[in-house]
Amino acid sequence: MTSTPVFRLLDWQSLSPEEHAAWHELGRAAEAPEVFAEPWLMLRSLVHCDADRAARLAVVMEESGEWLGVLPVAAVRRQGRSPLPAWKAWSHPNQFTGTPLVRRGRAEAFWGNLIEGLGRLGGSRIALMLGQLPTDDPATQALIRLCRHEGRGLSIDVRHERARLDARPGSGVPDQGSKQRSRIRGLERKLATEAGTVDFAVDRDPERNAAALEDFLALERSGWKGEAGSALACAEETRGFFLDAARTAALEGRLEVAKLSAGGRTIAMSTQLVGEGRTYGFKAAYDERFASCAPGLLLLDRLTAHYVAQGAGEIDSCAVPGQQPVSRLWPARRELIDCRVALGGPVRGRLFSGMLACERVVRTLRKA
Repeated sequence: MTSTPVFRLLDWQSLSPEEHAAWHELGRAAEAPEVFAEPWLMLRSLVHCDADRAARLAVVMEESGEWLGVLPVAAVRRQGRSPLPAWKAWSHPNQFTGTPLVRRGRAEAFWGNLIEGLGRLGGSRIALMLGQLPTDDPATQALIRLCRHEGRGLSIDVRHERARLDARPGSGVPDQGSKQRSRIRGLERKLATEAGTVDFAVDRDPERNAAALEDFLALERSGWKGEAGSALACAEETRGFFLDAARTAALEGRLEVAKLSAGGRTIAMSTQLVGEGRTYGFKAAYDERFASCAPGLLLLDRLTAHYVAQGAGEIDSCAVPGQQPVSRLWPARRELIDCRVALGGPVRGRLFSGMLACERVVRTLRKA
């Protein structure tokens, strides 16, 4: 006899040991989980970045207690310019995908129960707002199928692409063109002349990577991000999150650190998070005293060749659309969407449709 899934809204700070165990078990049983949704990383995100303690875990589970899926959510009073309340998937600025964690083969059951449960709890909230959903993720595809099947309102508000690298065995290094290749070789010669022998290394050793994190923070803060106050080390919240998340990833062998050095001095670093079947760009920094040698470009060039030689699979840059130099060196793209899903029955469904119609009129008037 099949049980009916149960929806719960849980306070992440008050989870019982059994609930923590169920969350981590779901992480092991999830289908192609995005690394930012995995419990070891999401929990650290909440601890360091949910400053106002607004997030709750929207959980769909079996009556036995087995979790089918989980998505952190928060209640919001408006949807952009629309003064209508909603639920919003919770995230933070250093979270680069917003996909929920879902058990293999249960994505549509998860979404159906999540949408019904949120609609039931928030009587005046007419939508669920979701951001940075990769369209190649099975959970995103299941949501779109469900909305089409049920005739439920779904608005794809933003669609964008970011650079990715296909480094599966036999893929080959992306063609950069002779002009770009010549430029890179010239920059390497210039750097060697100014600073000494150029070396490159990629490391997944837990102890060495954990020890390198403070060096990375210092390198990032020494440049324009430090001057602008946007470096990770400029705020205790982001510094604490980065160190906690990266140290945990290092201990589990899930952190990769790439370094470019010249004359024995590190001039560029990048950190990557190793997920299930995909690697994610996390943070990068370089010594701006050598900006004329484009150390970030040189590091990325070496890293690209390394990934292709290793047959490392797919690498998601997690870069903003059009960001250079990665968008030029990695011509393949990963598509993501921001969307809203209608909650509740026919009345709120009509409100949702009316809201979208009003937004279209406002956009038309602005263009005119």
